[in-house]
Amino acid sequence: MKQEQMMIQQQMKNQQLRKKPQKMKQQLRRKHQRMKQEQRMIQQQMMIQQQMKNQQQMKKEQLKRKHQKMKQKLRMIQQHMRNQQMMNQQLKRK
Repeated sequence: MKQEQMMIQQQMKNQQLRKKPQKMKQQLRRKHQRMKQEQRMIQQQMMIQQQMKNQQQMKKEQLKRKHQKMKQKLRMIQQHMRNQQMMNQQLKRK
């Protein structure tokens, strides 16, 4: 009787010992999954930030080009006005 009880106890201990590594593995797996998820989130966040930065840069460049075009037009108009004035003055002299 006592021997049976001892055997049963030993079996239970063995079971618990087998469960422990499984539990540890499971915890470790969960930890790794959590870390991977966090890493993915961080990467995603960085990508979003980079995209926003790129968009801002593109807008900035577009504005710069637009301003350059406007300046060029303004210069051409001013030159045209000067030419007109010169022509008018020459006509008045004649």
